[in-house]
Amino acid sequence: MNAFAFRSSIGAALLLFGVGCAIPRNHSSFDVRAGGDPDAAVFLSSNELLAAGLVSESISYGTKGRLFDAELRLRKALAVDPQNQRISFNLAVVIGQAGQYEEAIAILDSLRRTQGDKPYLLLALADIRNAQGDRRQARGLLKEAFGIYANVGNDAQAALVARSISNLAFAEGLEQEALCYSFEALTLTPNTAQLGAHASLLNAMNAFAAADGTLSARLSKTPALGASVAVHYAWSLAKVGLGDYAGALKEIEKAQDFAAENPELAGEVNVVWWLLKSREGATTAVDESTAQKLELMYPDVTRIREKPPYSLLKWPVALRQMLEAA
Repeated sequence: MNAFAFRSSIGAALLLFGVGCAIPRNHSSFDVRAGGDPDAAVFLSSNELLAAGLVSESISYGTKGRLFDAELRLRKALAVDPQNQRISFNLAVVIGQAGQYEEAIAILDSLRRTQGDKPYLLLALADIRNAQGDRRQARGLLKEAFGIYANVGNDAQAALVARSISNLAFAEGLEQEALCYSFEALTLTPNTAQLGAHASLLNAMNAFAAADGTLSARLSKTPALGASVAVHYAWSLAKVGLGDYAGALKEIEKAQDFAAENPELAGEVNVVWWLLKSREGATTAVDESTAQKLELMYPDVTRIREKPPYSLLKWPVALRQMLEAA
């Protein structure tokens, strides 16, 4: 798994952690009453409110990817309110994403000394260590965070962290560890996202029969899990790996029904449909509307062909060969 994908998964984990959001989406993280006491009559000082305003400005810049401007506002906010640990954390995450790793790590280590090993601090550090190429240390930090969430029964958050551990372990070639944490993530939160991710991992390991069997068993027990582009996409790839092209085409057409939920994945789904339909058309004539659709989709096929090979690791060899021959 590449660093961007990992950082995205960690980012999702931080957003779900409440106070761990890198850049707060709104003003809810600031309570204008001193100490957060709803009955308190004393309000925050003008300096603290100014700091809150500066952080608010950083929201706008951060959501637009303007990390330098977001960083500038956070540094100003910290100068106004130097003891505010939440601002310090947000600054660490922003400059970490901007590549200023050493300063970001120093800030996070300082926060750990005062706050202890809070999960959101561990996740932020893991993100930076992974960006530096130290996947082993990143996994260690993630495992600490996973243990904390699991011990307090926060299954949803533990599952997200377990998925990140699985992705990193697979990237390092530790397939058994990747499979273990992937199954743990699916067990903790058996939803469509985790089922699709688990099946995709099995496909990447060329365990197509296992992926097919897992999807069949899960959807037989809980049909609602099938309402997902990722699930049917993974199932289609598994069936290609097993040589069941008719079944693969059926599943990829089901995936297209849910493609609107994931526009990025929809492109790959359409290309797989194109390849399978073209293969079918090689022996059986396709109708005129399908032929026109195939012609319109060819630019998407060209775009997918230009992707680096590792990005299609979950594709069976047979499908990659079809893409090369297109």
